[in-house]
Amino acid sequence: MLIEKLEIKEEYYLLSDAILKSVLDAGKLPSNKIVISVCGESGSGKSITAICLAKKLLEKGINAVVLHQDGFYFLPPKENSIKRKVDIDWVGPQEVNLKFMQEFLNNFKNGVPHLRISMIDYKKNDFVKEELDVSEVEVIVVEGTYSFFIYGLDTKIFIERTFSDTKSVRCARSREQYDPFVEKVLQIEHEIISQLKSKADMLISKDYTLHVNKIQRGEI
Repeated sequence: MLIEKLEIKEEYYLLSDAILKSVLDAGKLPSNKIVISVCGESGSGKSITAICLAKKLLEKGINAVVLHQDGFYFLPPKENSIKRKVDIDWVGPQEVNLKFMQEFLNNFKNGVPHLRISMIDYKKNDFVKEELDVSEVEVIVVEGTYSFFIYGLDTKIFIERTFSDTKSVRCARSREQYDPFVEKVLQIEHEIISQLKSKADMLISKDYTLHVNKIQRGEI
């Protein structure tokens, strides 16, 4: 549910195989109404990881969809960027309607068959509203910088690449004009997001290697 073309490298599909195996080994699936979260900094590969994982789930006969945090921002990208420059304290989870996001996922887990959702169209700088049929969906893979703020997540995946690691990737994207102010925003996000790492069941390292947090998963 993201109106943007993404380049998917082979390593993401291999990584998704490892993630899926870990989820299956942990006994999370098969089960009804599971939510898997992918968290990380801007440009770290959250969207691509979530999309590849959903495709791998579908290949296993498990109906899955991806939910992007970007559709839950209170403001569209350009207006949000302006508000950040006016008030730097706006940067953070308060930019996102986490209450609506939580309600969406709660309703999914409670078996509500049709849910109202929005997608972000970066070229048009606007949200596109639609109704999503989740009656047959077994897994939602939710991705976003602040997705770990959601309660009731069944599996939490954290990507360790930081904003400095992904600078070249971010510069190549066309979501917004790049300027030095962006680095200030990303530093603030880094300070918030890096604290969420300890909550993860799985960690994706900078070289795309998957590490399972057995303590967090309650295996030891």
